[in-house]
Amino acid sequence: MLRKLNFTERTKIPRSAIQIALRRESDGVLAFDPVLDLSSVSAPAASRVYIEAHYRTSYMRFDFGTLGNLVAPDDRRLSEIDSGSVVRFRVKVVDNAANTHRVVAAADDIT
Repeated sequence: MLRKLNFTERTKIPRSAIQIALRRESDGVLAFDPVLDLSSVSAPAASRVYIEAHYRTSYMRFDFGTLGNLVAPDDRRLSEIDSGSVVRFRVKVVDNAANTHRVVAAADDIT
């Protein structure tokens, strides 16, 4: 069995806490609607929450405010990602205290 050592003290966000629905806009561009329950993440309330959409070399990052005040951006269109592809998402909680920008919690490879 392969062991993984966690020197970063980064916690995993449970997949059950994240639901992302894709929808196609009237102009054919994909957009997403997330439902996040980050109450299990133990980080400062001022930590920033980001959702990143990616496919191969295409990548977009969306700022969802702070852990204490989640606010979805108005424009969640995936305009820079190929609309015929399988888009994957990752959720990151970043602690900006002391200007370190340290990822304290993450969930990766969400389809």
